[in-house]
Amino acid sequence: MLTLNNVQLQRVTRLLQQDLEEKTKQMLRIQCDQIMQMKNVGPEYEFLVQMVNLLHRQISGEPTCEDTCCYTLAPIDQSSMVMTLPPENDDQEMEAQHICRPIVHSSISQGSYAIELENKIVRLEQIIDQLEEDKEAAQCQQEYKDNDIEMLKKELRIKDEIVSQLEQDFMTLEEQLANLQR
Repeated sequence: MLTLNNVQLQRVTRLLQQDLEEKTKQMLRIQCDQIMQMKNVGPEYEFLVQMVNLLHRQISGEPTCEDTCCYTLAPIDQSSMVMTLPPENDDQEMEAQHICRPIVHSSISQGSYAIELENKIVRLEQIIDQLEEDKEAAQCQQEYKDNDIEMLKKELRIKDEIVSQLEQDFMTLEEQLANLQR
């Protein structure tokens, strides 16, 4: 009985271990996929990654660049070195010193992004101009309509006055005719 329980425990342990390994691999794949996707985020992300690398080095006690750059973690070569003079009171000679600064090699070029934004701005300005022209045309048509309405109201008042005058004249004529017939 004890042997059977022991075998079952070993089997469950092995299955749990396999499941743990599978989940770990799956999480690593997900993390790698996220990192691969983030490489296309742009220069801001690349700069932040380099700053995080620098902070990790400073925390671990390696704030200076000796073999690798603090920002890029790339090996130091002659292209990233400048000759510096020692302070005036030292009798030392010029020495090569690493230029420590972030280097961004993003696949998203800032120039093309700026051009894309500029094109969008131009398109929006054209749309705004077209809308302003349409607004002016609508206002002009509204003015014509308002003028036509006012003119028609005046004509209606004049015609109403004429009809009133004709009614009065007709009433006067009827009274005169009635007086003549008496």
